[in-house]
Amino acid sequence: VNAQFNDYKTKFGIQFNGLLPDTEFDKSGALDGSKYELSYLGRLFLRFEIAKALEAEVGAGYGMLAGQDFDPLLTKWETTIIPVDFRFVLSPFDWSGADLFAYAGFGALMWDVKTQPASLSPKETKADGWTAFIPAGLGFDFKLSESVLLEISGGYNYTFSDDINFYNNLDAYSEGTVNDGYYNLGLGLVFVGGAGLGDDDMDGLT
Repeated sequence: VNAQFNDYKTKFGIQFNGLLPDTEFDKSGALDGSKYELSYLGRLFLRFEIAKALEAEVGAGYGMLAGQDFDPLLTKWETTIIPVDFRFVLSPFDWSGADLFAYAGFGALMWDVKTQPASLSPKETKADGWTAFIPAGLGFDFKLSESVLLEISGGYNYTFSDDINFYNNLDAYSEGTVNDGYYNLGLGLVFVGGAGLGDDDMDGLT
């Protein structure tokens, strides 16, 4: 029996992500003596079919990015994040029991620095605000039942701000600098509606 992962009308999902910040403090071996600080994101999303093997997704989440300052300071910083985004999800394969997909999109991210680093920012920065961001990544769906999927995904989220960790060095030095971002690795459950896993003749009946 084929899983028919591309035969859904709608999908509703809940997801938990572990995050890895990608900021000035994390680059170029700056944290040789540091330890990982827990960073996470809970996210809800809704997907709907717009073409064969192509879905649109809207989602929103709440989480915390945390890390440590430059060595040897290693003071902890924490920032609350609320991302809201729109994604395209491409799943060209229709395997039995599993499905590989890729996603990319755009959105807005609200951040609010709760604990500031000890290092002084070389450029003016701010403790809260909104910025655009671009999420992209890959994932797998696995069939648990006729209407429930287990989803595993991972990706990168590039923001258009260098203030997320209350440290802004964008264009402050001769060497190139980039905006902040973060990696995500997620595990979630997806609940499907419309024709689905058990509808082999695609007539909307199971």
